Amino acid sequence: MFRVKRPATTALVLVLFLAIGVGYSESGSFRLRSKSYLAATQAGAVPYSQKTGMCPNQLPLPSPPGAESMVRAYVQEVIPIRYVGVKRSGYKIEDLYLASTRHSDIFSQMAGDVCGETVRDRTWIAKLYFPAMEPSANVSQGSVNVSQSQLFVSLFPDGWKDWSRRACPNQVPIASPPGAESAIRAYLQEAIPTLYTNIKWSGYKIEDLYLVSTRHSDVYSRMAANFCGETVADRTWIVILYFPAQAPEGASTSQGQLFVSLFPTGWRAWFQYH
Repeated sequence: MFRVKRPATTALVLVLFLAIGVGYSESGSFRLRSKSYLAATQAGAVPYSQKTGMCPNQLPLPSPPGAESMVRAYVQEVIPIRYVGVKRSGYKIEDLYLASTRHSDIFSQMAGDVCGETVRDRTWIAKLYFPAMEPSANVSQGSVNVSQSQLFVSLFPDGWKDWSRRACPNQVPIASPPGAESAIRAYLQEAIPTLYTNIKWSGYKIEDLYLVSTRHSDVYSRMAANFCGETVADRTWIVILYFPAQAPEGASTSQGQLFVSLFPTGWRAWFQYH
């Protein structure tokens, strides 16, 4: 997915992932799941198939002996499929590890807090580097660096699979037309009461609203690009929300982030933190 270099930003992202889960709604947006819900799924009180839409739709199998070499072979096969349009020549697997061996790693944290400890402990994180995709000296400083990416690989009954792309929209967004910012603000007025039914959203404020293509170095922009590709990212607006009525409950419930894009059916938040 993405690499975070700023300590303060890293802490923010970890707090967000530790505090919440993400789920898929019928409207096509990824929505919150509470910690109690995730605990219930881990305990077996809720069938695994009802876990968050970002997660694999089956419980992964434990890794057998020799799994690392199997994962490497799978990655070699899947990269041409996963990275169409990327200059793959000379790519490197910079790191490959079972998430259960590095619980403090940000990607291990993400897998565990969103999909549960069992999924985390049966997931291999493959960190990839595509040197041919490094921005050249004549590219503007605002250009996104898509030379780094990550795969979340687990073993299932039908073989090894990368499940890291499940959080992405199921359609390629449409490029934003003139006046998009005003259209998104209007969409949010209608969508927020529906998206935030579990909190006091009245009096919410849009603290920031920007197109990913204008802030490639931002942590949320990098997340969108590394998980879903540059095209999806560049057609996505990041919405930073503040819910003052939730402030007494703590920072994790008074802040929210939405990833919003235009689709043939209209504007839609396809990914939602709190």
